[in-house]
Amino acid sequence: MDVHHHPRVEKKNFREYFLEFLMIFLAVTMGFFAENIREYFSERKTAKEYLEAYEMNLKQNEASIHQYDSVITVILPVEDSIVNVF
Repeated sequence: MDVHHHPRVEKKNFREYFLEFLMIFLAVTMGFFAENIREYFSERKTAKEYLEAYEMNLKQNEASIHQYDSVITVILPVEDSIVNVF
């Protein structure tokens, strides 16, 4: 059977460890910023959709109010005359 020998690993100096730390730190930090930017644009899109839906709802409510107002102006004189009769 062959014996597996581990290769000799060269000792790293402080500068190489610091460089690896710096690269990992920058990669994680840039990932964090990229995620925040993506989330910002996603939230803006969602907010715009909510505002458009709210605007449409307000327009529908306004149309309903005008319809009910016209019905009330027709019915109110009839009801007033019924009250006067009694």
